[in-house]
Amino acid sequence: MKKQLLTIIICSCCLINTMAIAQSIKASKLTNSQIPITFKFKGSEIQEVWQWTDTEGEKILVASVDNPVKEIDYRQTKLSARIHVFIFQKNGKQTYDQIFEFRDGELGCTDNFVCGFVKNSITITDLDNNGIGEVTFIYKTGCREKSEPVKMTLEMHEGFNQTYSLWGETWVNIKNNKFNITEKNIN
Repeated sequence: MKKQLLTIIICSCCLINTMAIAQSIKASKLTNSQIPITFKFKGSEIQEVWQWTDTEGEKILVASVDNPVKEIDYRQTKLSARIHVFIFQKNGKQTYDQIFEFRDGELGCTDNFVCGFVKNSITITDLDNNGIGEVTFIYKTGCREKSEPVKMTLEMHEGFNQTYSLWGETWVNIKNNKFNITEKNIN
């Protein structure tokens, strides 16, 4: 019992401390029309645009997805799509350089198709309080038959070259005619 109580206290303190630190970087959402016209990025549908300033300078994130593309392969229709995340940083010339590109997707899907960001999952924080913003986002990809799981990934990127990933699967558990959505197989 003491061990469980100690674990709860430590987790609560970490959560409170994380919430206080995360407020040190102010990020704001932009509209699609506020994206500088010089930006070159992929994706047919922009999901979110964020702007923030940290110790490395002013940055803009563009998150986009491809509309599913139909492909005919051996008389079978398959769908493919990708998600994209781009980060641009303002340089000394008052223009922006692309400093980060991420992409993942689902290719050659014949059944129910999932490829997209989890709603409201994109955040910009400074959890380690080093003045450099961390970009975190969650997305799902997969081909699904009936209630099969799909891959869910949490990505965190900081600075120019630090990226962390957490992979797992989603699944739906039906008990007493109620749907319980959970995760399993977290790596």
